[in-house]
Amino acid sequence: MIIKGEVETKSEELKYLNFDEVKKLVAEIKKDMKPRYISRYIILFAIATGARFSEIMGLTWDCVDFKNKTVTINKTWDFKDKNDFSDTKTFDSKRTITIDDETLNMLKELRKHQNELAMKTGLRNTKNLVFINSKMEIVTNNAVNKTLRALCKKIGIKTITCHGLRHTHASMLLYKGVNIKYVSRRLGHKDIVTTLQTYSHVLDEMEQKESRQVDLAMAELDRTK
Repeated sequence: MIIKGEVETKSEELKYLNFDEVKKLVAEIKKDMKPRYISRYIILFAIATGARFSEIMGLTWDCVDFKNKTVTINKTWDFKDKNDFSDTKTFDSKRTITIDDETLNMLKELRKHQNELAMKTGLRNTKNLVFINSKMEIVTNNAVNKTLRALCKKIGIKTITCHGLRHTHASMLLYKGVNIKYVSRRLGHKDIVTTLQTYSHVLDEMEQKESRQVDLAMAELDRTK
């Protein structure tokens, strides 16, 4: 039986981890990475891509390009009504994004495990899904959030939901100076205005930091007089 994903409040949705917290979380997850702990793989993939939970669960192996190191997001998994594939949130949500080598290797390991499991048990991944448990079943938002909360509490960082990992990914890129147009496309936002509105807190903080850099530059010039 599929349990519907939990509804998040607005304040919960806006939570995200800073870079140091992300590093702690990733390090803790990697201490015990086994394919049967599929929630850990989902969490790492969410951090690496910023994809929505429904997009991650709707990802199929034919949409993973190991040669070009990309994943194509062109559908979602509908937990609420269909318990099957559904369309993306908007047309602009359909996108192909790059993934890093670590994430690529994680997916290779997962595919290898699924193939071995199918040979051993006779179970079949009938939907060709990337992220399924050891019973070849879809994983719920509740299950992943439960794992994520437990990990956050264990290492002493603020608890967030899987959706918060999307904000974490975006905030991390913006703080690192990645172009906002690229971030907007990577997240599958309808337009850049959505990105500007959603991450105004990050952009305001960056603007203050850049303003201080201007002050420092002018102060340095003044000292040369």
